[in-house]
Parts: sequence; C-alpha cells; structure tokens
Amino acid sequence: DYTIHAKTGWTRENGINTGWWTGYIEGKNGTYIFATRLLQDRSLNRTDFGNCRKDITKRVWKDLQIIN
Repeated sequence: DYTIHAKTGWTRENGINTGWWTGYIEGKNGTYIFATRLLQDRSLNRTDFGNCRKDITKRVWKDLQIIN
C-alpha cells in the first residue's frame, strides 16, 4: 500500500559507524520525506547495525500510522 524511494549509506570514521537511510515514502495518506541517521561505537559492534536504519524508521512510520 506504499512505495519507498530511498538510499542507504554507511561510513566508518574515528571509531564510529555512521549509518543512514534517507528518501521519501508515498502512501494513501500522502508523501513523507525522511532521514534516519544512526551512530555506533565500533568497539560495541552489533551485527544488526545495517538493518537498524530501516527497522527503526519503519517502526516510527507504524507509530505515526503512515504504514500498517
């Protein structure tokens, strides 16, 4: 019921992972622009860091009733 147009990115600098997901989502309730940025200390690496960008954003959309 919705279309996402987006780009992910990830960089490592000074012992920090920086990941992002940015774009827009089109749905029956309108179009929404989004940008999610996550920071992680590389000494505390989590294997799910790459997926977190999208997972967290989609949870916010659900909370805001942008998606079901």
